[in-house]
Amino acid sequence: AIAEAVRSDIMRHQDIRDLLKNALDALGKGFSVNEIIWDSSRSIWKPKTFRFVDPRWCAYDKADGRTLCLREPLGNELKPLRPYMYVIHEPLLLSGPQILSGLSYTALFLWLVKHYDITSWAAFVDRFGYPVRVGKYGKKATKDDIATLKRAVSAIGSDVGAVIPDSMIIDIVEAKTTSASAKVYQDLAEWCDKQVSKLVLGQTSSTEGTTGSLGNENAREEVRQDIIEADAVQLEKTLNRDLVRPYVQFNFGDQAV
Repeated sequence: AIAEAVRSDIMRHQDIRDLLKNALDALGKGFSVNEIIWDSSRSIWKPKTFRFVDPRWCAYDKADGRTLCLREPLGNELKPLRPYMYVIHEPLLLSGPQILSGLSYTALFLWLVKHYDITSWAAFVDRFGYPVRVGKYGKKATKDDIATLKRAVSAIGSDVGAVIPDSMIIDIVEAKTTSASAKVYQDLAEWCDKQVSKLVLGQTSSTEGTTGSLGNENAREEVRQDIIEADAVQLEKTLNRDLVRPYVQFNFGDQAV
């Protein structure tokens, strides 16, 4: 009866997939908190839904650095999480303080490098994406002639065509080395993506579309599968501790043992 209740009320719950997805947010940040909304309208309490708690409202206790707490709505005071009311997933990804164990902490440097690289790339494209337009006028050109030439040079950038007097010339100067320079930005962005893929998946073949020998492909798939299984085992422990055990203890008492 206990096993069937767990299957029907928890494993087949309509929001269980959302809970699993939100709990795995801990892989990036080091922790994830989901509030259990209990349905207490009957004698047997059941999980009604699960509410994801924004990690910005959570912080570790300043004294021990290990106890996860909630911030007070007003001020920076911390209060402990109420027991049996939350699913707290803290996967062990790196040794040391839990707040530093998330993948995002390691990927932050790569994100910064790629961010500045893309910003510079965008500025490069904006500057050299269009050929340089040079307008030339003769010594006898008046101010009106010069103003006409300026409007013509500007119009070529947006309207492609322009009308100018016979005595004026507009040259289109194209950069010859921009393609090689632009590839530097692309290579750096792709390198950052590959490092993040290695960090998260342990390999790059499934994300970059690269192929190799059959032995290497099998080895990469095994690495990815090992990571998935390790994450699943840790998530299983969290759910059994924070969701299944309280449910069984509330409703079945000593039979839970």
